[in-house]
Amino acid sequence: MKYKIISFLQRPKWGSQKDKEFLVMRDGLRRSVGCNAPEAELVIIEDHSEFVNALDACHRKVREWAVQCCKSYVPCACLDIDCLVLQDLSPIFENTFDLGMTVRDDKQWLNAGVIYYQPSDQARRDMIAWAELSRDSSRDKKIESWYRKETGQSATNEASFAYGLKHKVFQGRVKKFQCREWNCEQHYWEDMDENTKVLHVKSGLRGHVFNVKGKYPHFRPERARMAIARVEEYYGL
Repeated sequence: MKYKIISFLQRPKWGSQKDKEFLVMRDGLRRSVGCNAPEAELVIIEDHSEFVNALDACHRKVREWAVQCCKSYVPCACLDIDCLVLQDLSPIFENTFDLGMTVRDDKQWLNAGVIYYQPSDQARRDMIAWAELSRDSSRDKKIESWYRKETGQSATNEASFAYGLKHKVFQGRVKKFQCREWNCEQHYWEDMDENTKVLHVKSGLRGHVFNVKGKYPHFRPERARMAIARVEEYYGL
């Protein structure tokens, strides 16, 4: 099956340590797709404009995802730049949906760093609607404040997507897939196995592999050895 993997890189200050880390993540994503999903077309949009703030960068990402999806006639997997593809993603598109979201088993149930898209008129409208909500969220704090009250967490992309679901802005079929398999983030690093399709290298895992100091009390490297090994493999660390 033909499909696209779409990612977005907002370059931090050029030449900075953070910029170097993002380039390692970009190249790691490329390697992982080349090794594990060679049939997929990888599209990485690099934004070289001035970095404003995290809210603006989050909106730019969703906007570019929407642009790429809306002009695509094949299914798309929209991944954060800090993701690794560990297996072919085409089986997810055997399901019936317009947008696919990844969920976990806690109050902050959504991680919008990975979104799956099936091309249809309604899916295009819903991606545009999400981009508009993301733009609104980047300009004022109403949507994020609502999300914080709902979940106790602060997350820009998750806030705008969750708002679209809750208030029925999205009119298409939105299907839930488990983060454990399709977007393995911090809640599941210790449980990842041969069924994991996408590994999300964020927070404690990213800090560990790049040896960056931070407060990650829930990250236990001795229990996330498989995740660490896969990151080091594709990042060349």
